[in-house]
Amino acid sequence: MKRLRYSSRRHPSYKIYGYDGKKNIKGWWLRDPPGGCFTRSDPINLSDRGWIQVFCCLLFCWPCTCVPCFLSCNYDGYQFPNYDEDEQYSYNIPVATVLHNIKIDFFSYIYNILNVLEKNI
Repeated sequence: MKRLRYSSRRHPSYKIYGYDGKKNIKGWWLRDPPGGCFTRSDPINLSDRGWIQVFCCLLFCWPCTCVPCFLSCNYDGYQFPNYDEDEQYSYNIPVATVLHNIKIDFFSYIYNILNVLEKNI
């Protein structure tokens, strides 16, 4: 289970996820590194030294490749911003336009494939 804690200031050494630098931030959600010796596998948040250990295990002893993923020392803490609610919903995404364009592109793609197959048969 991931335990998050809230802070009004950014942590100086944690990685930052999901921040584009353009919006107002109320605070930061921090995920501290796991404690203890072993933890659940989470390859997305595996640190660089963890990936190096996975690669070395892959080269020298491939059955042990997954072992570094379960060691808690291979995970660092990370943080992501908590935006102002007014700005979080201030942009509009034209979903219908996007879906309409995908639909047209998909059917034109299928139509072109069928024409090529018809010419080859």
